[in-house]
Amino acid sequence: RVLIRPYELSVSLLLGIIGSLVFILLLWRGGRKDAD
Repeated sequence: RVLIRPYELSVSLLLGIIGSLVFILLLWRGGRKDAD
């Protein structure tokens, strides 16, 4: 399968953005907790 549907592309992009945001949030909260 060479062609990627725009729907699949948007879904993968959205999942990537959400995943990175959650990862950053966890790192930030963990750092804050350690610093306290």
